[in-house]
Amino acid sequence: MIALPHPAARRSRLAAPRFAAFWGAAAFALVVAPASADSVTPRGKPTIPGTITAGDRAGLTIKPATDPAETVPAAEITEVSWDGEPATMGAARGREGRGDLVGALTVYREAAPEMSKIGPLARADGQFLVARALGKLALNDPARRAEAVAALQQFVKDNPDHFRTDAALRMLVEVQTAANDLEAAAATLEQLKQSPSQEFKTAASVAEGQLALKRNEADAALSAFDSVLQSAEGRAAAEAKIGRAAALTRLNRHDEALTVLDGVLDESAAGDAELRAAAHVGRGESLQATGQTKPAILEYLKVDVLYPGASAAHAESLYHLSRLWPTVGFPERAGEAATKLNANYPNSDWAAKLSAG
Repeated sequence: MIALPHPAARRSRLAAPRFAAFWGAAAFALVVAPASADSVTPRGKPTIPGTITAGDRAGLTIKPATDPAETVPAAEITEVSWDGEPATMGAARGREGRGDLVGALTVYREAAPEMSKIGPLARADGQFLVARALGKLALNDPARRAEAVAALQQFVKDNPDHFRTDAALRMLVEVQTAANDLEAAAATLEQLKQSPSQEFKTAASVAEGQLALKRNEADAALSAFDSVLQSAEGRAAAEAKIGRAAALTRLNRHDEALTVLDGVLDESAAGDAELRAAAHVGRGESLQATGQTKPAILEYLKVDVLYPGASAAHAESLYHLSRLWPTVGFPERAGEAATKLNANYPNSDWAAKLSAG
């Protein structure tokens, strides 16, 4: 005779797997569920979720749910999201990255009241995003430059010890240089040199070389970039190499310039749109100068297809494409490039140059 288990024991054994599954799922949820919606994305690294606990000119400190707190240097911060920010902010950052600066600016401005409610760091970050979008617009729209300069200067005045302070100063230098206000740009560089970040200090030295290029002082620019490269590393070194290549191009040393830019493209991160777009534009300039029209077109086309969010390089590339396509038998492609230039950057110096013939 086979003994059957007591009904109560049988029910207990049947229920056990269900309760085990329940508690297992609950424990899993406790482990993986984030404690907050703050996050910081360092350059070239995965996003860090957690709670932002502190921030100053040197960087941001974030405490993940289970790991020790981590401080991300200001120069390495590519994106920050905040617990409680409007749901539209993520899409707005995406728009900015794709080059839809007007759309991003509109959302950033609309989000300002909600960002202010989160806390002073988030409020100032929202203010910076507005100023940065204006700055990027101003690089290709002279009519925006006064507004952008005012917004960036106000941000720095209001937030002298914020993790975005030096990024704002750097953008301000770019806008002032684009406006040919070189004395103001030089004065802003002196502020940037006070950064606690060696990377931003190096960026100031790179910008001094770029100012020399703007003054058509190619030898002085080359010397400045070579000086930076004696000690610079990482992205700062890549920016100095792009500047060095530009100086070499001005000096008609095109083979050297192309070699330098090849190195930048080999070494830079695939997602660094601004850097890679600038390298392709530099290659296009040297290739044009040496009569290599088709390879030059390819460089500008890469910017148009791969890096349209790099607005300054994109506008310049569209200008060159509109001029070069007819020389290789594709006038209709030239028309497309010109239409895109005038649609996306109607007030840019490049659109004006194209209209002037």
